[in-house]
Amino acid sequence: MMIRTKGIGHGRAEGSLVVSHMPISFLGGVDASRGCVVEEGSDIKGDSFAGKILAFPHGKGSTVGSYVIFQLKKSGTAPAAILNHKAEAIVATGAILAGIPMLSGIPMEILASGDKAIVNADEGTIELPSVVGKVVVTVIARREGKIMIMKRSGKVSTYREHWAGVSGSLLPGENPADAASRELREETGAIVKPQQISIQGEPVYARDGGTLWKVHPFLVDLEKENISLDWEHDEYRWIPPSELDRYQTVPRLGEVVAMLLKIEAQSARKVC
Repeated sequence: MMIRTKGIGHGRAEGSLVVSHMPISFLGGVDASRGCVVEEGSDIKGDSFAGKILAFPHGKGSTVGSYVIFQLKKSGTAPAAILNHKAEAIVATGAILAGIPMLSGIPMEILASGDKAIVNADEGTIELPSVVGKVVVTVIARREGKIMIMKRSGKVSTYREHWAGVSGSLLPGENPADAASRELREETGAIVKPQQISIQGEPVYARDGGTLWKVHPFLVDLEKENISLDWEHDEYRWIPPSELDRYQTVPRLGEVVAMLLKIEAQSARKVC
């Protein structure tokens, strides 16, 4: 699967990933002679990143860290590429000085240590050849302040007996809004035209082993309470969004709901 993001500097690199879910300080937190993190409490302490692709949320600490990254390159212990969720000046400057390809805007949750990756800073892309990408929509239907969740049946191939919104894969050449409208009709019987779907969120990624789901989220208000379920679901419930954490849901459903409601609230403030 390939993901487009923001490239920093130039160059291309291939290698296996070393993923930390904690910030890294290159001054004092890294051993430049060995090419590894030595900071206490780090989730990759002692793991070598020399010649590999190092991924972490963002850098921290002194601006001297930029020169530590340059020293890593001089010592032959630098990472082949750097991936950040949010690049800041220390790491970006060090990567440019050292000529290390770097990407920013990478969701850390899509990466796993040991993944093979191809990084292209010129194009702003990362490819994960061993990860299967699937693009889906998730529609959160709402009525009178309550959202609808549906329990996936034992006949579906994934996340059986988990609670979810209306969801499904995009057909070839189909845009997300059209897919959302179609899935609503197929799974609930509700007829909602694409242009009637008022809230669309940014894509959310969910990793499950060797599969990476790219989810296009939508929020739509329905007039009717009664729903006609298809074979993919056993039951449905209308619940306040605050009660969602009581249920076993598909990955990141709570975050999707929270994001859509936040977008709606921000849109309402702008109108006022």
